[in-house]
Amino acid sequence: MTKRIIYCLCILFLSACGKDIPVYNTTDQNYSIYLSDSTGNIARVTMPDARIADNNYYFTVNNDNINGAVTWMKEFRDNIYLGIPSQYKVIVINKFSFKKVGQFDFSVSQRIPTDMAFVNATNGYIAHENDSTISLVDLYTFTVARSVPSGKNPIAVAAIEQQVFVACKGDNTVCRIDSRTNSIVARYSTPPMPALLNNIQDDNVAAEKRRLLLVCQGNDAQPASVSLMDINGGITGTQNINLAGGKEIPRAVAITTTDFAFIATQTSVWRYDIRKPEAPRRLSPSAAQDIYYNIRRNELIVQRTPNLVQIAQSNDMKVLSSISTTSPVQALIEIND
Repeated sequence: MTKRIIYCLCILFLSACGKDIPVYNTTDQNYSIYLSDSTGNIARVTMPDARIADNNYYFTVNNDNINGAVTWMKEFRDNIYLGIPSQYKVIVINKFSFKKVGQFDFSVSQRIPTDMAFVNATNGYIAHENDSTISLVDLYTFTVARSVPSGKNPIAVAAIEQQVFVACKGDNTVCRIDSRTNSIVARYSTPPMPALLNNIQDDNVAAEKRRLLLVCQGNDAQPASVSLMDINGGITGTQNINLAGGKEIPRAVAITTTDFAFIATQTSVWRYDIRKPEAPRRLSPSAAQDIYYNIRRNELIVQRTPNLVQIAQSNDMKVLSSISTTSPVQALIEIND
């Protein structure tokens, strides 16, 4: 009996130490989308009726205003991280209650929080586009632990296991930082002006075989491009994103579980096939300011104009519903639960 108890305890311990496997409720047809505007208000939109239930849900819950445009939102575990560059802050709210639980304040150093990645349950990294460092932050105490050297103008950050990858727009590189030592272990050259760096959703493969999606804005001599980057910095599958007679400016990217990357630009939405890289297909010939993938429903949330957000199928961009707002949208997110 004692051996059996010890065996069960060991199984429970190993399960607790294993990687989180997200389980989503795909049967609940009622959910919410959150839209931030230029003043810091965050509207709650109830779905599937696409109705704005509260124009300033953050204030309703917290009795406080954000006082600055939330330009990006990240979901990790039980929290949502709100990037407020104009205030040099990242506010943290609980995704179930919407209550503020903490913040990261860079107002003294005036380093702009541009992007954020999560290494584990304890540690996250925040990129600062106006500096040459990124910040290691504690996700439990909501404190900034230290600054970590990177390249020039770190604009985007992503993580694979213990490795942190930083797209440095100012020197056309991606630097690789080992989170165990917080030192740069490698630096890789990229096409001009790397701007977006995302972890491809292939958590089921070994760490050394996992990849990132790199989107570069290009320059006067070279158009915007999309590439695959492996964990050792090898860049493959590079394809230009270019319309005849015009330069495409990538604004956002969303990656689906079916290995498609959707790239929003000032004229179009482009689809790039990660499995067999070829020239991105212009899937939607109209501008998109932001794009987000709803993994729970396998749908795309696309900001078409400052005041129009659409829910679309992820295979053909067929519009399922639309949300109209009175204030220009700055960022959007749909919580997976």
